[in-house]
Amino acid sequence: MDTTPSYDRACFAYRSYQGDAVAECDALLAQDPEQLDAHLLRACALVLSSERQYQGEAAAGVSAAQALAAKASPAQQAWTAATAALVSGQWYRAGTLLDETLALAPTHVVALQTAHVLDFMLGDATNLRNRPGRALLNWPAEDLAYSYVQGMYAFGLEECNEFDQALAVGERAVAADPRDAWATHAVAHVLEMRGEAASGERWLADSATHWHSDCGMACHNWWHKALFHIDLDDVAAATAIVDDEILPNLQGASLELLDVSSMLLRLKLLGVAVEDRAQGIAAQWAGKLEQEPGYYAFNDVHAGFAFLLAGDLERLAELKARAQLAQPRLGETSARMSATIGVPILSALLRLGADDAAGAADLLEPVRAISVRFGGSNAQRDILNWLLIDASARAGRHARALQLLDERRASRPEAAFSRRWREQLRSA
Repeated sequence: MDTTPSYDRACFAYRSYQGDAVAECDALLAQDPEQLDAHLLRACALVLSSERQYQGEAAAGVSAAQALAAKASPAQQAWTAATAALVSGQWYRAGTLLDETLALAPTHVVALQTAHVLDFMLGDATNLRNRPGRALLNWPAEDLAYSYVQGMYAFGLEECNEFDQALAVGERAVAADPRDAWATHAVAHVLEMRGEAASGERWLADSATHWHSDCGMACHNWWHKALFHIDLDDVAAATAIVDDEILPNLQGASLELLDVSSMLLRLKLLGVAVEDRAQGIAAQWAGKLEQEPGYYAFNDVHAGFAFLLAGDLERLAELKARAQLAQPRLGETSARMSATIGVPILSALLRLGADDAAGAADLLEPVRAISVRFGGSNAQRDILNWLLIDASARAGRHARALQLLDERRASRPEAAFSRRWREQLRSA
């Protein structure tokens, strides 16, 4: 196997979630510190980790790229400007500048991948679909990245509820390259949102050999598999995935911790004793309390889930306070997400911790309607529906809880779990 540093290998790692794109760029830059593209790819990867701890490194990469940009191509100059906006917290501005980059270089897979993940973090379903959709019209089908662009397009279609086309495009992408864990996950999203849990569980079981190790999507795809078991009303199987596949392999990244935190909350609401598991996850989130609160509200909320489950209301209150204090120092996008969505949800979690279900429901109701603005997928944000259903039921608002459950049943008519939950509420 050729281990010579390669920009192509860095690009593959970035788009496929196989390997380590940052490490590949480090090796390239050790040989040649003036590789502008490597500086920019590395900075983008660090920012899209969604953790503030890497912001300084990312900013240094941008500075190095800016020093080289005068002699660069127009597309490289546009990408440099986009990455600078990304690092400074102007995420919407970064998306506009990434479009400028792609207008100059329509098959710039790293710019497209960066824009796609950014759209995911912003909850921008329209651009999740439109950017890769238009790119495919100009992308040579024989190019090695073509199927990966199809995978991006499939996910965007799914988030726009265009399920039939998303399924077809996603399956073509995986057939072309089974290593494409993002396309695999796009198909899983389609099957989750359509309530086809048995098909979804088989899809992930059959493809697991391609994503279960050395893959940045492993934790998330296991999370999806657990979701399918929940919809099949097999809570024991979902719990086993957490214990056997997710918890032993955590590396401490926020993107992993948020998946396990939301899954533990689902299991708790289903009657599983998760406190011991939550203690360990809460401890990992606690290690991030010094600098992360407010940076990405989606992470804050999931850290809050872990603190609530672990019974650590003191740390939950500290998380909320730190997020509020950080807002004046944040980039504009992060500050808006934190103030309008992150902090109100943390306030609701504190009410739940104080056994004030009615107060929690009152706080969750308005946030649920705008929660798309703090990123994640439809499937991930569904946990807010779970919380509101549970809080409404415990507050005696059974009609509202049944109404919310019927929303889930309308899109997932085969989900045994939803039917059982509804029967329990009706009897109550």
